[in-house]
Amino acid sequence: MAERAEKHEPSKEVKAACKVLNDYLMKPERGDPNKLKTAVSLIQQEWFQISSPADADPNMVEDYMDTFEEFSRHLLHRIVNMADVNGNTAIHYAVSHGNFDVVSILLDSKVCDVSKQNKAGYTCIMLVSLAEIKNDTHRLVVQRLFQLGDVNTKAMQNGQTALMLAASHGRLEMIKLLLDAGAEPNV
Repeated sequence: MAERAEKHEPSKEVKAACKVLNDYLMKPERGDPNKLKTAVSLIQQEWFQISSPADADPNMVEDYMDTFEEFSRHLLHRIVNMADVNGNTAIHYAVSHGNFDVVSILLDSKVCDVSKQNKAGYTCIMLVSLAEIKNDTHRLVVQRLFQLGDVNTKAMQNGQTALMLAASHGRLEMIKLLLDAGAEPNV
């Protein structure tokens, strides 16, 4: 595969914030709470701007993740799993938008918590069960996601599972994929 000419990088401010957060992750006792709060806020704002829109650029997301990992795997893990005020992470948004290229990149990182529930109690597996699968690549990403998480997790507020959500929205292909992945119809 050809090397891309342009590599996207976080702003200088976010790189400096990454250093502050990474230093804290490595030595929590040395962290300044005010600097840490500011750093996390800066990182969170820019991360969600690039990772969470419906048209998020998978190359940009991957480049940012590469930069985070250059600091440490701990930093990459922390940022990839950052949640917004509603408890949604980048993967919650990617699956909700059907941006399976970004979903795949997040899964490739091997640090993405696919079981993390948002404030409504939904995991990315529950949200992807509502998505439309448009091609074989999407299908493979969804199957991979189902292998990495628990397809039988229930939403906290209403007890729905991914299978229940897919069924209530008439997503027949998703129902089949969920059953193939071990979803229990009688949970």
